Amino acid sequence: FAVFFLYPAYVLTILKVDLGFQTSGMTSAKVIPNPEYQRIGVLKGDSITFSSALTPTVALANSDYAWSGEKTGNGPSISVTFNNLGNSRTENLQVLGCNKTATITVIEVPPPDQATWAFLMTTLYGPAWVLKINDLANEALAWAQTNWSALGGSSSVHNCRADAARHAYWNVLIIMEGYTPADAWGAGQAHERSNIAAGGPHNESVMDLENNQKGINMGAGLATRAAAQAAVINALNAGNLTYLDDLTNSGERGLLQPTNK
Repeated sequence: FAVFFLYPAYVLTILKVDLGFQTSGMTSAKVIPNPEYQRIGVLKGDSITFSSALTPTVALANSDYAWSGEKTGNGPSISVTFNNLGNSRTENLQVLGCNKTATITVIEVPPPDQATWAFLMTTLYGPAWVLKINDLANEALAWAQTNWSALGGSSSVHNCRADAARHAYWNVLIIMEGYTPADAWGAGQAHERSNIAAGGPHNESVMDLENNQKGINMGAGLATRAAAQAAVINALNAGNLTYLDDLTNSGERGLLQPTNK
């Protein structure tokens, strides 16, 4: 996004305005290259520092930077703590009439963790009930690992299109095997709760839970593995699933984006 900027000597300059973000685990800010479809994924209570990035670098007054959305203020940066859940929380930057908006998905992942969930479900339904869901998770992983090149991403099946397909396919299989949507969601949420408790990246849990839910939604009415895989691949190519733009995701730098981008 650019504006014309007049220096006192009346030299016409094009000023490019970008919006960056930095979480507590990042050593430097990252510009959001495609804010029209990229999102930041966080857990409730996480904080982000948003900042402006101007090209060329020019000195502006604090009042030239106007922040609105989750928090209002002025100056080249603003820190925001996210306590409201939602898929489309926003923080907007306006500089000399130019607007850039960051979209943030904020989730909550309450207990139980995976071990507690497995114990509770075993008590209620027996060990075979839990073991079957685990077997389906392994089946989905094996499918994604075998087909990672066609699905897209890397052989590690981590944060990529193949990873998105894996989570969706797992939940499709759970529904196909006669479990309820609540059963599927509980299994996935408990898994992410354990990852978070172990210090796992928060945006990866947002990604995984979104793809789990898409799989739950797709599962009803599918009768064969071939049909389930085709449905997941169609969703993947249509951009209905989510992956990260940075597969390494060091310091939670990865942005959520549709799998057709």
